[in-house]
Amino acid sequence: MKSATKPHDMSDRQDVMESVEASLANDQPFGDSDYIKSRIWLNYARRLEMLAEAFPISRTLLAHLNQTSSHKRHRFVDDPTFRCTIDAALCYAKTGFLQVPSDVEEWKEILNATALHVDEGSFKAPLEAGVRIPLHIGTALHHPWIWSEDRVEDIFARCFRRCFDKYLHTTKLILDTPDVHTQKMLIGGAKLLGHILPRLERSALDHVSLVAVVAHEFAGFRSLTHPSIPGVIFLSPAVLANPYLAAEYLLHEAMHQKFMDLEDTHSLFRRGYRSEESPLIAAIWHKSRPGKSSQWSVNRALTVAHVYTCLALFFSKVHHQLLSLEGTYGPLVGFDPEASARTAFDRAQYLVDKLADYRSELGLAGNEFVDWLANILSFSDPCPRQAGNYDHLVPK
Repeated sequence: MKSATKPHDMSDRQDVMESVEASLANDQPFGDSDYIKSRIWLNYARRLEMLAEAFPISRTLLAHLNQTSSHKRHRFVDDPTFRCTIDAALCYAKTGFLQVPSDVEEWKEILNATALHVDEGSFKAPLEAGVRIPLHIGTALHHPWIWSEDRVEDIFARCFRRCFDKYLHTTKLILDTPDVHTQKMLIGGAKLLGHILPRLERSALDHVSLVAVVAHEFAGFRSLTHPSIPGVIFLSPAVLANPYLAAEYLLHEAMHQKFMDLEDTHSLFRRGYRSEESPLIAAIWHKSRPGKSSQWSVNRALTVAHVYTCLALFFSKVHHQLLSLEGTYGPLVGFDPEASARTAFDRAQYLVDKLADYRSELGLAGNEFVDWLANILSFSDPCPRQAGNYDHLVPK
């Protein structure tokens, strides 16, 4: 595993940030998105092979995907309907086909439709192909598309809506089409993120297939990812008020998606680990609120530590380039980047320190991941706090 190497002249903060970005975006096994996505494909290729007995079309779909380019293949594998269908069907197969769920015919239809979609040579993944006027957050190949209600209500749309209702029914979120201003802010946020962190922007957004802007009834809702809806991030219009906030939340949720792909491909946790039975780590900066837990499982603490490490770099870059950024993206409103960087560093360091007490809950890769984050934080934090002193994180 690579690690950040301090430049000889530590007065050059820009060199430090460039080196940290390179580590977070390119290091194997935890940074390099091409490597991680290649492992994801191997996982799903094996799953298609395992499904061949119950769903013979799986062999055809696998053959079609093996014959296409790696980039096109990744677009299909990133599609949430592809992953959700295969994962659900595999759970059925693992029971020995003892009970036939009502979804089996839909799974067959989706697998058949996906195989036909690949065979027809379409570059777009099936769910995206149903949008009448597709819009992406940028022009690069790794930029995800934006959900629109103006679409064909085909088998893929029905599958996605069913997953959305199943896993997010308690959130009262509503799939929506963002207005022109919100679309502009999404595009501006992706552009800003790519401007200041081009390698990390690509490495993060490479794990996002779809951005859904959702209507909601909760004033405090800002953003969400769900482990059972891979490749999709859900954002509130409230975090898309300007390009700076949009860039922050695109990075934030994309890194959660990247972590989910890492979790699917690496031994981050011990065999048999279950978040429901995990030891808990207190997020001491959260005030206790009804229905809002400030106690986090080990896996949640690990993904949040990863996100805060990346956000510390993001805020630091915004702070150091603010004058030129404001000339292009307008005045910064909504946060103080220098103070936000300090908060992100402190929270990341706190979580990494606490995770060191629960190494028995981690697998081989998980322990390496904690060490990797600790090394990056030690290298990148310009004013680290005294170890073990976290009183400043507790709200007054």
